[in-house]
Amino acid sequence: MHPPYLPLPVWWILSAAATVLFLAFFNPLLSSRRHKIRMCYGPAGMVVLCAAVAVIFHAGVEQLHIMYCSVLLALVLSFAGRRGQVRRAILDQNARGISEEVKPTTDMWVQLALSLTVIPALGIWLLTR
Repeated sequence: MHPPYLPLPVWWILSAAATVLFLAFFNPLLSSRRHKIRMCYGPAGMVVLCAAVAVIFHAGVEQLHIMYCSVLLALVLSFAGRRGQVRRAILDQNARGISEEVKPTTDMWVQLALSLTVIPALGIWLLTR
């Protein structure tokens, strides 16, 4: 089975949509303006990582878009359905200070592990075209 071909303009649209989805998902979880601004570093950091990959491995723009989209979507899917839990944990940690650690549950770890392996694997499959 071969991966589908998507032209470069479609990847630009998908990258923009992944960025908007990432910011729209994570920014409401954060309580302070400073943390919300720091969350915007996520997509910017991915752009820097993609630029480094392009220089080191001579990757094309299409491959970079696939990598960018898959990582951002994997991060969103890692916490999908857990917004309330994550928001409460962040607010509790802000109220108590950083010294006390909030422990994620086992099902949160499973969801995180699955989404951070399955979505990038899908991205790698798209790269094998």
